Amino acid sequence: MQDKKQLEDAVAKNIITKEQAEALAQMQGDASALSGSAKSSAVLGREGKLEGEDAPENFRLIGGFGDIFVAIGISFFLIGLRFVFAIFLPDFTGDGRSSIDVVMIVVALILAEWITRHRRMKLPSLILGVAWLWYFADLIIVALSHIFDFALAPSFFALFAAGENLQSASILFFAGLFIGSALYFLRYRLPFMAAPMAASTVGILGVILGSLLIKLFNWDQLAEFDGNNIMQFFRQFIYFPLFCGLGIFIIALYCDIKDRHRVSTWSDSAFWLHLISAPLIVHTLYVLVAGATTQLGHIEGGNDGTWVMIALVLLFTFTSLCIDRRALLIPSLGYFGGLGIYKLFGSQVVQQSGVPTFAILLLIVGLLVIVFGTGWRKIRRFVVSKLLPKAWQEMVPPVVDAVK
Repeated sequence: MQDKKQLEDAVAKNIITKEQAEALAQMQGDASALSGSAKSSAVLGREGKLEGEDAPENFRLIGGFGDIFVAIGISFFLIGLRFVFAIFLPDFTGDGRSSIDVVMIVVALILAEWITRHRRMKLPSLILGVAWLWYFADLIIVALSHIFDFALAPSFFALFAAGENLQSASILFFAGLFIGSALYFLRYRLPFMAAPMAASTVGILGVILGSLLIKLFNWDQLAEFDGNNIMQFFRQFIYFPLFCGLGIFIIALYCDIKDRHRVSTWSDSAFWLHLISAPLIVHTLYVLVAGATTQLGHIEGGNDGTWVMIALVLLFTFTSLCIDRRALLIPSLGYFGGLGIYKLFGSQVVQQSGVPTFAILLLIVGLLVIVFGTGWRKIRRFVVSKLLPKAWQEMVPPVVDAVK
């Protein structure tokens, strides 16, 4: 029997027909042989061309109108149930929240057993997962507020550093969120849960690092709220989200490599991890290059910021095309593209022509999005085949060419 690549090559060279290749694929028990992914949005049509070739990144969020219909029903049901329980459910704890949280968690799990585990409906499963996560997180907050005594501290740093209860509560909150999300993922295989797992890990590391920095610089001894000290704290802390984002990105890249054809939860989980990693990486680099100004102070950017931003835009664009992920490209264009255009044209073109700066930003960034959105497959085919080493091409999602 022939493998997937051989069947695709045979169809492309008109050695066998599409119908014959499908028959061979069925004999092998591999219905995804022609497209490289049975669930891919790019499939062979009657004319031998790829349908949906402008959307190579398979975003399996909605399985059809039935998903939308059920998702609307679940949303209405959960919202209505929440208000009904708020009126009639007995309050066992005195805070009016924990009882509702417990019942809503149980209801979400019961629905998930049918909707997610049995029916495998995509959008309704996502809504149930978000609802469960919301009430589970709120239940943790209520429990921790009863366990720990959050006494008022003389300053922000004293509350964060000297208040060991708050540190412990924060770590327990993120740890509980991580464990709950992991258990939900193991039970229902919902890829979305990769996002709160990653965010919880960042939260735990952030609390630990923040506490160490505050104690290292003796900021916990301050008795007054000082904006300068807070800005100094953020200047020391600025690299943390960058390293966390890179770590999450590497894990997401590993998941993508594990599922090059994007037919399992590996690649779906990678999508949500990319959504978490992209803002952490891009926003941190944006601040390091361009600086940031707040009411409390200013963080200086690097020198030659314009050229650095151009290089970063090219780097993120190249990476996005190689791994076939738009999730990394969108914030790059938004942050670096917008700021770079402003630095290049803001002070000259606007003053001479009177055209508002935001209009120029919208025009150019919008044009770039249109170009990449409509020509993504052709651009990616060129980048991967011409610029990426052969060994690396075997690690990224394959480029599917239209049948001639």
